[in-house]
Amino acid sequence: VAMGEGGSKETPATGVARRSWEDEIKSGKFDRSKSGFTSFISNKVEGSKYLPEKDRYHLYLAKACPWATRMEIIVRLTGMTEYFPITFVDPVFAPIGEGRSGWVFTQDYPDDLTHKDTFYQVYLHYHPDYEGKATTPMLLDKKTGTIVCNESRDMLKSLCWGCQELHAPGTPDYYPRDKAEVIDEWMDKIYDPLLNGVYKCGFTSDQAAYDKQIEAMFSILDELDQHLSKNKWMLGDEFSVLDLVVGVTLTRFDAVYYVHFMCCKKHIYEYEYLSNFTRAFYQIPEVKASTDIDVCRQHYFKSHYAIAPMKIIAALNPKADLSLPHNRDELFPSK
Repeated sequence: VAMGEGGSKETPATGVARRSWEDEIKSGKFDRSKSGFTSFISNKVEGSKYLPEKDRYHLYLAKACPWATRMEIIVRLTGMTEYFPITFVDPVFAPIGEGRSGWVFTQDYPDDLTHKDTFYQVYLHYHPDYEGKATTPMLLDKKTGTIVCNESRDMLKSLCWGCQELHAPGTPDYYPRDKAEVIDEWMDKIYDPLLNGVYKCGFTSDQAAYDKQIEAMFSILDELDQHLSKNKWMLGDEFSVLDLVVGVTLTRFDAVYYVHFMCCKKHIYEYEYLSNFTRAFYQIPEVKASTDIDVCRQHYFKSHYAIAPMKIIAALNPKADLSLPHNRDELFPSK
């Protein structure tokens, strides 16, 4: 029995999961659930429920999750760590009720805010009728006791646009509005073949679907390699959220996706420009502080029993070391 906020007891009947990753692969293909909460923080919209304020919001993240790592990085880059405290879930899935597994809290990864045992119970604590999947990242509003958002793209806009007055002085514009259309077009373009594509490759039980997906994935990787042969960052000379979105997937690729999700046509380190882009991205101090490759590997190899039932963490090729030198600055000297 989990203890709720303020010591109230929650019965197992009301705290069990109603959906998890297992439900998304039942058909033999990976069918990702849509996010259930898509509100924004803003003081620019009349009647906005969520305003940028101190001591109001809380982030629930998973160190292993690329979508969640985006949030930790942008919070660090904008100097907003004091405004957005973070609770991390345990990296290894565990039972969450009804034969499902998912994110949980443990002695090493406690939830000091609601004192729940599973992340699903946190969702139900604030929204008892919720029937979706308990995903990270999740942005919570403690003031109203509601979940603001669990869609990472919307959350990036909240943190970059809606919370601009909370940014540290001199913070660059990581999501420039005059380039938002280009950023969103790129995000749409890479989502299915790459960002979500690694999961579609790993969780499919259909050979034809895998073959089609792997071709799409490496086609977009080839295109990105060519694009980054002419541009230091995705938009040119300036680092943006687009680099963040691309980078968090690429940092996990050789370490996890290549083996675990059978994305094994080519390593990222075999690409001339993608490899040094990925190392340059990872070696940004705020990115490195937010990225734990060992935890990522622990999560994927020990959580997805449908793929890796023996829970053995595969060996990592030394060439995939993200701390190796890169030549981005030599290729693209500062103007």
